[in-house]
Amino acid sequence: MIQKLKSIIIENIKNVKYGEIYFETSEGFLNTTGIYGQNGSGKTTVIDVLEMIKELIQGKKLGSKYSGLIDFEEISKVRIETEILNESINRYEIVFKKVNIEGKDSIEILSETLSKKLNKKYQKFKTIIEFLSREKTISFHTLSKFELSEDALKILKSVSMENQSSFIFQQNLLKNLNDFSRADYEKKILDEFKSFANNLRIYTSEYGGLISANFMAPVSIYYSEQDSTYNGIVPVPLGPQGYLSNRFINIYKHILPQMNVLLKQIVPGITIGYDVRDTRLGESGQDEYRVEFYSTRDGKKFSLRYESDGIKKIIALLNFLIEVYNDPNIIVAIDELDSGIFEFLLGEIVSVISTGSKGQVIFTSHNLRVLEVLPKNKVVFSTTNPSNRYIRLKGVKTTNNLRDFYIRSLLVGGQEEELYISKNASNIRRALKKAGQKND
Repeated sequence: MIQKLKSIIIENIKNVKYGEIYFETSEGFLNTTGIYGQNGSGKTTVIDVLEMIKELIQGKKLGSKYSGLIDFEEISKVRIETEILNESINRYEIVFKKVNIEGKDSIEILSETLSKKLNKKYQKFKTIIEFLSREKTISFHTLSKFELSEDALKILKSVSMENQSSFIFQQNLLKNLNDFSRADYEKKILDEFKSFANNLRIYTSEYGGLISANFMAPVSIYYSEQDSTYNGIVPVPLGPQGYLSNRFINIYKHILPQMNVLLKQIVPGITIGYDVRDTRLGESGQDEYRVEFYSTRDGKKFSLRYESDGIKKIIALLNFLIEVYNDPNIIVAIDELDSGIFEFLLGEIVSVISTGSKGQVIFTSHNLRVLEVLPKNKVVFSTTNPSNRYIRLKGVKTTNNLRDFYIRSLLVGGQEEELYISKNASNIRRALKKAGQKND
C-alpha cells in the first residue's frame, strides 16, 4: 500500500483565514513542494498544522502549544486528504475552537469526520466515522447496531477534552470498535490514517532553536531491530550534556554509518562520531553514558558543538532525506529549509530530491536560489490575502526563469493575488530615527 498526501485546507489558523494546497497535478503526485512568500504570510502555518494533525491521529495531547495558533473569536477547521494509490481517497476534517478553562487556554474539538471514496470517476465521499461534540453523538458507516451509551460517550468526550486530544483516534474508542466484527471498514480507515501519521516527518523551527542554542541536533530515526521498532527523534548532544541509556548508544551505532555515507557527499571530507566521556549506573540498574559528538575532517577531530549551525542542521536532516528519497510512503515537512545552508548547496540538495525522491517533501523557504532548480508546478506562493493564502503563479512559460518571473510579479503584479506589500524606504528611515529618539 502506497499512501500520498493529496491536499490540505486551513481555515482561521494564525494569519490564514482560508488557504488550500494541492500536492498533485494532472501528471501525478508531486515529490517536492516548496512554499515561498514574504514574512508573516502563512508559510510556517502549513508545517504547524501538519504537526498538529500528526499528533491528533497518534492520539497525543495537544497542549497549550496549539491553542496559541487560534483566536477566541474564530471557529477553526483543517481538512486533509490522502490517497491510497489505485484504491481510495481518505479525508479527515476537524473543527475546533479556543476556550479558557480555569485560567488556561485549551482547544475544544467541536467535530471530527473521517470520509472515504473509491478512486474512480463519479464516486462521492461517504462518511465512515463522525463525532459531533455539542450533540454528544458519534456515528459509524457500517455499524447501525453499534451504540455507545450516553455515559460511555460522556466519559470518552471528557478524556478527549481533558487531554485536548482526538475523540476518533483515542485508544479507548478503538478498544470498543475491536469488540465488533462488522467494524472492519471503520478500522481500515483508522489504520490507514495511523500509517499516514507514522510516515509523516516534521522539522519545525523549534528544532532549529535547539541547534542555535547549541543544545542538541534532533535527528529523525526509523528502523527495526529484532522485536523493537524505533520511530521518532533522538538527540545528538552538542557537548557532554546529561546521561543517555544504552538504548540510545545502540541507535547511534545503527544510524551514524548511514548518515556519514550521505554527509561526506554533502559536506566533502566530514563525518561525525561520538566518544563516551563517562559511565554510571542508572536508577534502573542499567549503565548510562555521557557522550560527546565530534566531527572529523582530514583525520582531525573537533567537537560538533563548534561546527556551524548550517552543518548541524544538515546533520539533523540527513535521515529525513535518506528516508524520503527511498520510501514512497514517507512525507517530510521542513520549516525554513534554507536557514543556515549555503544557497548553492541548497539548490543542489533540492534538485536531487526533486528529480529522484520516491516520497514527498514539503518545505518553506526564503532563498530564491531554489526557484531556479524547481519546475513551476512544484512551488506554491503565499499571498497578502488571508482569505486566499496559497496560489501557483500563472503565465509562467517553460522558457521563463521562475526566480526572475517571481521577482517581477512582486514588483509589478499580474497575478490573481498580491504577493508582497512593498515597504517605503523613506518611511523605514523615519521610523528608525523616531525609534532612536530619547523620550522628552
